[in-house]
Amino acid sequence: MIKSGPILIPALALAAIALSGAAAPMPYAKPGLWVIQQHMATGRTYSSKLCSDAASQGAMLRAGAGLSAQMCSRQDVSTSGAQVTIDAVCRLGPSTLTSKTVVTYSGDSAFHVVSDGTFVPAFMGKTKSHTTMDAKWAGACPAGMTPGDMVGPTGVKMRVTGDAGH
Repeated sequence: MIKSGPILIPALALAAIALSGAAAPMPYAKPGLWVIQQHMATGRTYSSKLCSDAASQGAMLRAGAGLSAQMCSRQDVSTSGAQVTIDAVCRLGPSTLTSKTVVTYSGDSAFHVVSDGTFVPAFMGKTKSHTTMDAKWAGACPAGMTPGDMVGPTGVKMRVTGDAGH
């Protein structure tokens, strides 16, 4: 079942960013705690925290590639300097999402994402989506979080890498 809202968007955005790393010679992000701010077209902002290292980033890359292979009929990735552009056509339930996502890296400690999409037919009542995301490295992972853990906007901790044994 596909869910909408502030939990789905970070997961899909992280998968897209991980996938962009597979096609582009971008360095892995700095290991440690990342604070991710998502700015929705509705004016709402959601904050998440992600603890990562090279191994968890590799796992997200593999998960992103698998998700893309299952959902997307087209995913064109291009790079120009510190910018990665992803043009995609993907299925979300009964809808087709045509999207353009631009990821701009600031070294290995920050990145900015702008994603615009169109749903045909409407997905959960929406025909358009616009999301921006800013991620910044915040230092070492805190006690209680290991690489691959994400604390979502509701404060619930989840594994985003799929490896339960940590």
